[in-house]
Amino acid sequence: MPPKPPRNSGAWRWPLALYRVSGHSMQPTYRSGDVVLGWRWFRAAQLRPSQVLVATQAGRPVIKRLAAITAAGLILTGDNPADSLDSRQLGAVPPAAVEAVILARVSF
Repeated sequence: MPPKPPRNSGAWRWPLALYRVSGHSMQPTYRSGDVVLGWRWFRAAQLRPSQVLVATQAGRPVIKRLAAITAAGLILTGDNPADSLDSRQLGAVPPAAVEAVILARVSF
């Protein structure tokens, strides 16, 4: 039997989703055009530094690594600091801004 979706999630949605990487901020881990698989039925308490997340930051969806969890929120950074607009410039994001935890790359 599949797990139940989180209670306060509103409309039902699939637990897994595909996301396409855009840009160079996550190189060398992910390259622009890679497709990654995300797990959307997570709990904020399960988030850990070093996980790669899909979140909304500055009003747009981003794929970034969780660098730290602070009282101000989640610190998200790209793996390529020279080409990443992230929490170093934009500040922390609330846990509610996270849409998915990336599980794997499914295309190269």
